[in-house]
Amino acid sequence: MKTDRRKFSKTISKIIPIGLITPVIPIATSCESNQIGPEKSLTIAPPESHEELVAGEAFTLKWISSGVENIDIAYKVDNAASWLTIEREYPAAPGNYTFDVFRNINGKVLTFRISDAIDETFSNEGTPLKIIFKFEINLDNYPQLKEDGGIVEFDDGSTDPFVVQNTGGDSFRSLSKVCTHQGCVIDLQGNSGFACPCHGSQFNIDGSVTKGPAERNLDEIRLEKVDDSTLIAYV
Repeated sequence: MKTDRRKFSKTISKIIPIGLITPVIPIATSCESNQIGPEKSLTIAPPESHEELVAGEAFTLKWISSGVENIDIAYKVDNAASWLTIEREYPAAPGNYTFDVFRNINGKVLTFRISDAIDETFSNEGTPLKIIFKFEINLDNYPQLKEDGGIVEFDDGSTDPFVVQNTGGDSFRSLSKVCTHQGCVIDLQGNSGFACPCHGSQFNIDGSVTKGPAERNLDEIRLEKVDDSTLIAYV
């Protein structure tokens, strides 16, 4: 028996230095990690430069996902504390969801969130997107806009205030009345330009800055001519 123990001890001492026993531990660890499954990821893609969130029109929310089968899609308005679900258990694989933006939504910004349908704590929140509203203008109701140089202010409570100008013939321009300095609503000074009542900034009738502290021209509003009597402003 003593002889057998010595032979066994010698055998072990020969095995350990060449690494035949120590690799057993990492091999077992690797097997355990394989049982966990693929790593999950969810990321809302930013909209393309030409995409807009226009009330009443179709918008496609896009995302990139991995390891997630179904998602819940939700949104919140402005800085609301709660999220409202618009779709549950939607397949994650397509990577996009198209829907009509709500027409009568009471807010200026929408933020989207997507989350794993079986684990809502695994989610991703997108960049807040401005809601653009379509404002229809019937030129027959505004004879000033049928004259060269004519200008009309629109201060509807549901939109940001703006002006529309006839720049000659059948050409029109629309400008925001929100000062680019700190967001005050500016005043129209006849046909000579605009002035900010808050901090004194002044702008030409074409929206260009003539006096600070504002450093940026007035924002131009997207304007479309539908026919000879109708314009659509996107504000």
